[in-house]
Amino acid sequence: MLLQKINCEVFFKYCAKYSRRYRKGTNADKTNFLIISRGSVFEYVAIVYLLKEEEIISIELFQFMYFLLKELSKMLFVMMQRLK
Repeated sequence: MLLQKINCEVFFKYCAKYSRRYRKGTNADKTNFLIISRGSVFEYVAIVYLLKEEEIISIELFQFMYFLLKELSKMLFVMMQRLK
């Protein structure tokens, strides 16, 4: 539980740091940031598939995580389209 708390704190500090940079950047900078972010989502999808194939996570957890990642990818895509 402590490890999860530490990871969440680090994650939110990281997000806050980069959200300040995101607000200050040009549209090209923002688009690049979103492209990289979406690529990271695709990497997570590959990892989730691997975890499912190795039977480390259940089918239900896989479906839930895949749904969340798919929604996140859609959100990032729409954000990129709005910047163009």
